[in-house]
This record gives sequence, structure tokens and C-alpha cells, in this order.
Amino acid sequence: LTNLGGVLQAQGRIDEAIEKFDEALIIDPDYADGHWNRSLARLLTGNLVDGFKDYEWRFKLLGFLGVKQNIPLWKGQSLTGKTILIYSEQGYGDTIQFSRYASMLSDRGAKVILETHKPLARLFEGMDEFDEVIVGGTKPIRADFQVPVMSLPHRFGTTLDTIPAEVPYLQSLSVPIFDITSKTQTVIGIAWAGNPKHKNSWAANRSLEITSLNPLFDIPDIFWVSLQVDERYNEAASIHKKEILYDTRDQIEDFADTAAVISGLDLIITVDTAVAHLAGALGKPVWILLSFAADWRWLLDRDDCPWYPTMKLFRQKAPGDWKSVIS
Repeated sequence: LTNLGGVLQAQGRIDEAIEKFDEALIIDPDYADGHWNRSLARLLTGNLVDGFKDYEWRFKLLGFLGVKQNIPLWKGQSLTGKTILIYSEQGYGDTIQFSRYASMLSDRGAKVILETHKPLARLFEGMDEFDEVIVGGTKPIRADFQVPVMSLPHRFGTTLDTIPAEVPYLQSLSVPIFDITSKTQTVIGIAWAGNPKHKNSWAANRSLEITSLNPLFDIPDIFWVSLQVDERYNEAASIHKKEILYDTRDQIEDFADTAAVISGLDLIITVDTAVAHLAGALGKPVWILLSFAADWRWLLDRDDCPWYPTMKLFRQKAPGDWKSVIS
């Protein structure tokens, strides 16, 4: 039943998918896979309260980073004079998206520590809400409470109407690499592929071939800046105007460097990857190209995003239909 629900969800039949997940959980109320899949479907519909409640079942599944055994979980206790650890448990984009909740913890009187991935550490050092930023596994951590970063929306009872959506909540620590005031063209950053190591099944579907972007590259008076810093950048050799795409790979070591590049752009166009979250958190105009069965955070049938006010969504009309998105 749970697998059938997943198939229905991939077809865009969300209500039917939720019915199958419900049926599975009637048979076994403690079936973690059923709760996990139902969480994603519920979040897609905008039911954030029930969706994030189900999302807590992820820790009973293989492949998710568990909580630290020596630090109590924060479940709403008073934080006055306390130290709380937020730790990154999933991808770069997830941490960028939900780091916004740090200010809500510090407003409750907490000292806030972030343990995160090394490529993100320097970026988050620029957030005043974090008293300390630690690269995961590099030192012992003493704290009164811990909270996984993806649990913060649940702990705060977030609804569509109460999403903390004020941007920018991240700042570039460096001067912009591109001075757009000196250019007569529009300066646009572009990323066409997500992390090929992403474990989710939709990871491949969210990326496109760079040649699909040729209609955009044909538009005159645009200075294109590649934000693709992995091996997928090599595909740039196959476009028919490769000289119009600026390569930033030798200027980017981590997400702080990427933020410095993005801060000097007029617009960012990207598939569903961490670049989209970074641009949105920086308050930059960003257009995101979405596959047919898009991730839960982009919701359904809307071209805006309540998490990022400066973002516009462009969705496939059918599976694999990037042509209409580019058009």
C-alpha cells in the first residue's frame, strides 16, 4: 500500500496517495515508512502541521542521522540561559532552508550552536543568531538541548501562514565577485544539475541536460555565470555558444564563496538544488526549474514559494517535459 501510494504521488495523484498511506497505517500504526511517505504527501498539500509531525518518523528509518545520545532533545522547554545545539542531518539545502529558525531560538534566550557540513560552516559564521558554528565531528559539544534542523518547523508548529519568511536571513561575507554596475548586460547565474550523489529517487529527474538551455543562451545582452561547480560543468563544452558562459569553479571553495558570486548577480536560474535555497536565503531574485513530481517544499500548483518571497517557480507540465519549462 505504501509503495502504491508512492506511485500515485509520482503521478501527481496526491489525495489518492494519502489514502493508501492511511490504509497502510491502519494495518500497522507504527509503520515508519508509511508515516514518512505520508509526511511528504501532506507537506506537498500545504498541511505542514500534520506533515512535519509525520516527518519525525524519519529517525526510525535507515539512512537518517540519529540524535546524539548524550544531549536531551528540545521539545519546547524553556531556553532562558540554556545552550541548544542545532545539527545538520540531511543535505546542504535543507540546512540553509531551516537555519532561519535560529533567531526564534535566540529570541527565547538560548545560546545557539550549529553543527554542520564543512562546506556550509563559513557561510553560517556570518549569522548573528549562531554563537558558535562547528564542523560536524570535529570536537565534543556541550549543550543543554539538541534539535535536528529539520525538526524545527515541527517544534514551532509552523503553518503556511506562520512560515518565518523574512529575507535575507543570510549575508555574503565577501564582496561580490561580479560588479554588475559595470556591465551593460543582465547578469544571470545558472545551475542545471543537482547533486548526483543525492539518495532520493527524484534527484536525477530534477536535473536537465545543459543543451536544453540553448534557447536561453540565445537571448542577447545577457552575461551568463555558471554556478555549476561539480563535474556536470564539463557539459558546457556541448552548448553552441560556450563562450557566453563564465566558469566560476576556480573561485568557489564553499558556500560562502558561492554566496559572494550570487550577491553580484541580477537573477539566478537553477534546478532544485542548494543554489536555489542559498539565493532565496540571500533575498536574491531566483527562478527555479521544477520536475513534474517536485519535492514537498515547493507545494502544488503555485508559481511562488512561501519559504522564499523572491523565488518564482516554473513547473514541468508532464514528466520529463523540460521544453515547456524553458519556454
